[in-house]
Amino acid sequence: MSSHEKLTHAVRERLEFIEMQLIFKGWVSRIDLMERFGVAEAAATRDFKNYKEIAENNMYLNHTVKRYEINKDGFSPFFKKTINDYIYDIKESSNNSGFRKGIIESMPKLSSPELSVFSCLSRAICNIKSVKIKYRSLDNGLSDKTISPHSFFDTDLRMYVRCFDKKRSKFIDLLVNRIVSVDDLSFHEIGENEAIEYDVDWNSFVDIKLSPHPNEFNVKNKECVEMDLNMIYGERVVSVRKALVAYWLNRWNVDCSIGCNLKDKKYQLCLSNKDVLKNIENSFIAPGYVCD
Repeated sequence: MSSHEKLTHAVRERLEFIEMQLIFKGWVSRIDLMERFGVAEAAATRDFKNYKEIAENNMYLNHTVKRYEINKDGFSPFFKKTINDYIYDIKESSNNSGFRKGIIESMPKLSSPELSVFSCLSRAICNIKSVKIKYRSLDNGLSDKTISPHSFFDTDLRMYVRCFDKKRSKFIDLLVNRIVSVDDLSFHEIGENEAIEYDVDWNSFVDIKLSPHPNEFNVKNKECVEMDLNMIYGERVVSVRKALVAYWLNRWNVDCSIGCNLKDKKYQLCLSNKDVLKNIENSFIAPGYVCD
């Protein structure tokens, strides 16, 4: 076996497990494979042989403790996964992946969507249908809407649905938790201009330029912020959907005021290219930004 292209899905999954254990635990044994995947000892032995063939310098057998350990000097990951992929795998499978449960603790969600609402919206999205809903807003209270949803987006604090609002004849964002009910029998074909490809702001991407906050009260050591965000020459450029710019700036506590005058230690970042907000419909969400 000389290439991962020849690996079956099941074998590839087990070999990725071996590599992840080596990277993050420093060792892996046949028992780990047998307990995680329910394979026989002979199959586990073959998996280690297969991994050795594709990444021979990554591990060695410690005969004393009967386990394979990482070769720190010659290790080079065979599988091309990002650190975010690994973090997700560890968080989602810590119960049976050889890692202690809770090794990565996540912030608890303050609220989650109702299954009945979320599932109906999901079916409408997947089948490209419009649907009638009852929605409760801060300004108008309870109202009826007919929407054509095409995507969800999650800020970690709140879940939104991006949709075309037939009454307002425009694409808008609605908080899923404020949707009181969805009429599951009201599905019907969407209008031609209501499909995702007509949502210009959703399909357009803009660069936002983030830099350490200049106020010493907010940030005394700019190098720390630069290191946090892997900045280059004191700046981090992030490409985001135009429809979501203000949400991310708010979520990341980015000072978007003229002169960066928000004096608060939670604002460690400022927006360098504030002109990007001029054509953003919900720019009022961005911290400190004053619409013209």
